[in-house]
Amino acid sequence: MNFFKRALASVTRRKGKSIILFAVVFILGNVIAGAISIQQATKSVEKNIKSQLGGTASVGYDQKEMDKFWSENPESTTGPKTKNITKKDIETIGNLSYVKYYDYSVQSGYMTSKFKNYQPKSDGDNSFSIGDPNSKYNNYFDVKGVHFEELLDVQEKKIEIVDGRAFTKDEIRDGKAVAVISKQVADANSLKVGDKLVLDAGQENYMTSQEPSDGEGDETTTPTEYFTQDIVYEVVGLFSPLKKEESKDKKKDPYGQDQWLEMQTYNRIYAPNDYVVKANKDFQKGLVEKFPDMKEQYGDYTEKEMDELFESVTPYFVLKSPEDAEAFRSEVTPLLPDKYSKLILSTDQYDSIAAPVKNMSKIATYVIYVSVGATLLIISLVVLLFMRDRKHELGIYLSLGETRSKVIGQIVVEVVVIAFVAITLSVFTGNFLAKGVSGSLIETQMKAKEEEDISGMNYDYQLEELTAGNSVDGSDVTDSYKVSLSLGYIIIFYVVGIGTVLLSTIVPLIYILRLNPKKIMM
Repeated sequence: MNFFKRALASVTRRKGKSIILFAVVFILGNVIAGAISIQQATKSVEKNIKSQLGGTASVGYDQKEMDKFWSENPESTTGPKTKNITKKDIETIGNLSYVKYYDYSVQSGYMTSKFKNYQPKSDGDNSFSIGDPNSKYNNYFDVKGVHFEELLDVQEKKIEIVDGRAFTKDEIRDGKAVAVISKQVADANSLKVGDKLVLDAGQENYMTSQEPSDGEGDETTTPTEYFTQDIVYEVVGLFSPLKKEESKDKKKDPYGQDQWLEMQTYNRIYAPNDYVVKANKDFQKGLVEKFPDMKEQYGDYTEKEMDELFESVTPYFVLKSPEDAEAFRSEVTPLLPDKYSKLILSTDQYDSIAAPVKNMSKIATYVIYVSVGATLLIISLVVLLFMRDRKHELGIYLSLGETRSKVIGQIVVEVVVIAFVAITLSVFTGNFLAKGVSGSLIETQMKAKEEEDISGMNYDYQLEELTAGNSVDGSDVTDSYKVSLSLGYIIIFYVVGIGTVLLSTIVPLIYILRLNPKKIMM
């Protein structure tokens, strides 16, 4: 009888010992299987959510460094001296291998009186409007300068051109007075492609009255004069925002941030950067010329300071893959202008909302390490004890001329056959247990995290603006968390399970190698 047949016969004849080994492997296998299931599920959540968020990056301020400055300099009136990222630095970053395409933008915004903005219909829960209804200038427009002529928001499917076109390279290079606006704003102002858009940008000059408004010393402010300057564009294209499917979770947007960003998108004017800079400078100069007393409020800037102020840009980078985000961060961080700047990645939103999932992944990893260690120790001891009881049997095999390698092979086959059956059953039971326990735990923790976020303490406007139209919330994370029997999970579990069992036979095998058949048989 060869050693393989002897191994199978030994398993069936020694039922008590086989059942004991089976039970040990089965129990420990369930722990390992459950931990691997949870770990695979959390990795899947991270991959799906980050893919949904996309690989977009920008440069903003580091709130932690800002807070640190103010705590160390509470009497400062000017704040920290920060540096703006230069166009040369943006170009250097944009040429990195991770970047698909990039843009940089001069930001601006104007209040108007005659030119009407668009107010999307509200469900009434967070109803508000852009602009002050009690002011003459009660329509607000966000002006976004562009360098990338094809429009980054079009490429990222946040908006689509529904009429006309985007910009040409010549229009961007020469800073032409052209604009792309939303079809909704165009309809509100009876405009079409090719028309002239006259933005009657204005501002009120307030003075503080000396008379209390309620007899108790409160001061009131009333506008005395108005400044208006027309900014003229040629409409070359009309866009319409592409809406993301709304979440069923009503707590998703408790303070109306999404609604605000949606209205901002509808009332956005895209124009070449150089023209936005020119319009900003002209408006500022005209405002201060008419109201010299505003110099103190807006700063008595030199021409060079005006250039630095109005030509500061916000960069946007789109990565080839969201998986490159951390590698991109490590390369870009040393290129940032100062310690008050930081790289903001759209994938950071996952980190801000998915702490429970990440914690679960860490726990699962620890459980795997501990359970594998326990399996090595327990199975080694169990098999070793069994070998001591079979010392005479093994000595007889060796005395009859059986090679040590075949005796070792018999023991390995016995252990692996029992372990294989136990592990096969553990695949299903461990996965089932992980699904029941981790699913309810994740849901509970995500609800607690959402309640914490509703307080507003974790709201990051920079990140929210970067992911506008493509953001995720706790419900998206919970929906993505699914413990399932995947091929990858089964392969990993069998490799870990069988590998652990084989390693646990090392100590018993050493025992066999040291057996002296003459001493045993005496």
